[in-house]
Amino acid sequence: MGNLEKRVSRIEDARANSDLKKMSDEELSAYTATLDWGAPTVIEALSSGNPRFVAAILEGVLRHGSSLPIVVDDPERKAKNATP
Repeated sequence: MGNLEKRVSRIEDARANSDLKKMSDEELSAYTATLDWGAPTVIEALSSGNPRFVAAILEGVLRHGSSLPIVVDDPERKAKNATP
């Protein structure tokens, strides 16, 4: 039984020291799947408070920019909000 405990300890240490930035998208996805512990939704998994899961999700999100156009300074909105 001691051998199994050592192996589990090594696996847990390796998971704790994972370098998310060096992982490919597929590796990051697989790593994230090992951390959610079967939560039905990502929101529920995030609310569980597992910091490694949150870090992995954020790394995945930040790797890919938004495909939605973001207008920083919209002249129409600025004119609408201006007080006369």
